[in-house]
Amino acid sequence: MKVIRLAGLAIIVVLAVSLVVASTASAGVYLFSPGSVGATFVGLSLAGVLKAGADSIECKDDVNAGTIANVHLLGPFDIKFTSCVSNGPTATGCAANSLGAGEGEILTTTVHALLGLVLPAVGLGLGGLLVLPTSGKRFVTVAGNNCTPETAITGSVAGLLEDNQGGHLILEALVLFIANDIKKIDTLNGLVEPELVAFSEAATLATVEHLTFNRDVLVEVP
Repeated sequence: MKVIRLAGLAIIVVLAVSLVVASTASAGVYLFSPGSVGATFVGLSLAGVLKAGADSIECKDDVNAGTIANVHLLGPFDIKFTSCVSNGPTATGCAANSLGAGEGEILTTTVHALLGLVLPAVGLGLGGLLVLPTSGKRFVTVAGNNCTPETAITGSVAGLLEDNQGGHLILEALVLFIANDIKKIDTLNGLVEPELVAFSEAATLATVEHLTFNRDVLVEVP
């Protein structure tokens, strides 16, 4: 097994220089090392935006926490987005919240994240995390306001693992969610084409998630 490390670089460097993760001539499904199972994590994001047609939802940040459940699964965990606003074709800047949540707060259903190989992989092993609800397809229902109608956000979304070679144990990692960037991801549960839906249209999510682990974690590629 070839050991690849996830490394937390400066956000500007990550976005401007490279989305390349592990370089390998024969890429396979990414897995956490057995010794990484049971490690806990806390996730914090930069500002993010979900877009679907003429409508969008912007949030200042999010927070989540959970455990590496097994060699290919993070979670389960819940995500709390804060300082959220929605924008529509005729009005913008309305405080957005999920049903029953406080103003500007969006609280998801319970989700988890599958570790996998981003495809196509031509000479490069691109690691990714596929985030989806643990049950059903609904992430959250966002209440209607003066800018946008009530909407259910459903499906799945994938992000790239920022990564450098070196074989070192790590305590943090970045996950880059870039609109329309990942078309397919191969996991131990099979090949998936991520598809996010909001406001009854195909949706995209753009943000950067920073994961911090309570102890050293390794990701392995055969």
